[in-house]
Amino acid sequence: EDDRPLSERVYINQHEKGSSSKLRSEKADKKAKALKIASKRLAQMKSTKKETKARKKKSKHAPTESSSLRRDYYTSLNSNALNINSSGVGITIGANAYKPRDPRLQDTLSGHLDQDVFQKRYGFLEEVQEEEIKNLKERIRVHRITGRRGQKMRRKIKEEGKGAWTTLEVRFYFIGSFHIFFKSISTFLPF
Repeated sequence: EDDRPLSERVYINQHEKGSSSKLRSEKADKKAKALKIASKRLAQMKSTKKETKARKKKSKHAPTESSSLRRDYYTSLNSNALNINSSGVGITIGANAYKPRDPRLQDTLSGHLDQDVFQKRYGFLEEVQEEEIKNLKERIRVHRITGRRGQKMRRKIKEEGKGAWTTLEVRFYFIGSFHIFFKSISTFLPF
């Protein structure tokens, strides 16, 4: 049988099993059965869909969460981590290693307020505020003056540097109520 040419072997195989149309119909039947089975499985998978819990999307403006009780790098279980207390000779150095602490339980982070120390440290802010108010009063007075005299005085204020914007003006300008700010200030001023 192996000695026969390929064309004869194919011819004999076709006649033994039946005609080629019969083979085609068998293949079509197998394909139809496979499609039925596949469609049943697909329908079954769709009907028994896993119910996944919808994850709540984190806000991009939310603060990042980090544990205050994080592990110290030098005392971690990582075998490749450096051991700060080991000198390499077998002697312990005793260096102050990081100890994780919960900030909610620390008394040192929230001490008592010493008014005298606070006044010494931040007393200059009152002087800055008084200076800004004085410059504002001067600018408002000059803006009320009309004509050449008013222009001269406004130019003089700008040259002296008193025309620079104060922190209050910058805040109110960017809020969008610059004119309201000047009107409200001028009503409280004693001139």
